[in-house]
Amino acid sequence: MTEKTKQKKLDDFCFSNHENKKVIGSKIGHAFKSIINPSILFTMKHNCLYSDRDILHVVMRGALTNNFIENASESLILDGYSNVPNGDTVRYHIKKNDIDEILKRFTFLFDSIFREAKKQGLLNGKVDLAIDWTSVKFYGKRDTKMVVGTKAERGTTKAFQFATVTIVEKNKRFVLRALPLESRDSEHLKAVVENLLNYAKTKVKINRVFFDRGFYSVAIISTLKKMDIQFLMPAKKSKNIKKMAEKVKLPATRLYRLKSKNKGTLVKLIFVESDKRSKNNSQTNDEKEIGVFATNMSLGPDEIKDLYLLYSKRWGIETSYRMCNIFRTKTAAIDYRIRLFLFLFSIILYNLWVLINACIFTDTFKQQSKGQITAISFLSIVVITVACSPAANF
Repeated sequence: MTEKTKQKKLDDFCFSNHENKKVIGSKIGHAFKSIINPSILFTMKHNCLYSDRDILHVVMRGALTNNFIENASESLILDGYSNVPNGDTVRYHIKKNDIDEILKRFTFLFDSIFREAKKQGLLNGKVDLAIDWTSVKFYGKRDTKMVVGTKAERGTTKAFQFATVTIVEKNKRFVLRALPLESRDSEHLKAVVENLLNYAKTKVKINRVFFDRGFYSVAIISTLKKMDIQFLMPAKKSKNIKKMAEKVKLPATRLYRLKSKNKGTLVKLIFVESDKRSKNNSQTNDEKEIGVFATNMSLGPDEIKDLYLLYSKRWGIETSYRMCNIFRTKTAAIDYRIRLFLFLFSIILYNLWVLINACIFTDTFKQQSKGQITAISFLSIVVITVACSPAANF
């Protein structure tokens, strides 16, 4: 494919419901090139057959089509592109860095995106965050490095897992950081949560942090209190908590000593009426379940009444996971370095997409667009941008 043909693809690309498409496309391409330099991700020798841009092109095509590296490479060749590395070559260059080096390089890219977000005023003021983990299903052997056990889903009980901290405010749901999750042991989770929050503190002013029930433990709650982080999470309903729930008049607040082996910590429990029907009730009974939340926040009567509504902000992190899946190049690789690289790369693309869409509503873009750029439109422009740009231009 000639350079003229490539440029025509970029110029003719159509954003649905967008005005001045060439201007927006140009700005997306510029933003991508200014933040994602292939040389940061790949270390290439001077005599290498392919450039770092060639490797990036395959990974980007995989993200656009949500397909495997091999299929992405083959599709580029069928489209007439030259200098297209095959799947083995792409994986080889990804694996040249160890896990720590991969994390270090992607942290640099995360920092670059958040510097720009800060310039645009997107990280001003206090923000609510959510911390959770997500799973990438695995169908190989259980003893594979970094594979953990999960509940049965889609034909497997194994997965690679990653913990993330995400802003859950509208129009700026950036994933601030992602880390490998080697196990869900409470001490390991505590260390991961501490790492995520310490990084988040360098980027934003934290208002509150929402957690899933899986983080309800002495180790994590003690750490959050020590870090002076306001948190909200569902409590696990132990026998003692169930007995308390039977006696209280809703809504109610009680101090509870959470224990684990020889350790313990005081936590405030809030008992509220759930929006779910009790599983023990017959269909004709309208009695609802009692929801129990653990927190260290000072909440007024109205806030307690709307506690489920407040906690629903946590679903913003689930939305980010769903979107990151759209941006991820697939792989069946056993090597964790490849899994980690492609997961982090999907988050970088997602964050850049969030940044571009947020900027559309600033004064710089106000006269150019009236709606959001879809993930597919964004990816399409980025793939063409990589194809149109000589390696020296990155």
